[in-house]
Amino acid sequence: AVTEQLDLTFPRARATDPITSHEAADKAEGLARAHSERIVRWLRAHPSGGIKDEIASGTGIDDVAVARRTKELETRGLARRAGYAMGPNGRRMTVWVAA
Repeated sequence: AVTEQLDLTFPRARATDPITSHEAADKAEGLARAHSERIVRWLRAHPSGGIKDEIASGTGIDDVAVARRTKELETRGLARRAGYAMGPNGRRMTVWVAA
């Protein structure tokens, strides 16, 4: 599994946040980890990478969640930006590849 090799833990609540935020963050951590694993697997299987919409389509993850996770994966050195491609909205979008 991808998690055996990768550190996919990110803080999801600040120390100053109320306990309810920390409880929500604890629940979100598992989902975020699962999303990150799927995205890394997809990127590794598609060496030319893809924009967030392609990654979302290929993984079944919402494109907004893909955008969040790819930035986190970039911070961890697991994904990197590899240029731009035209998105379905007619705008240039970042192409993500496995790092």
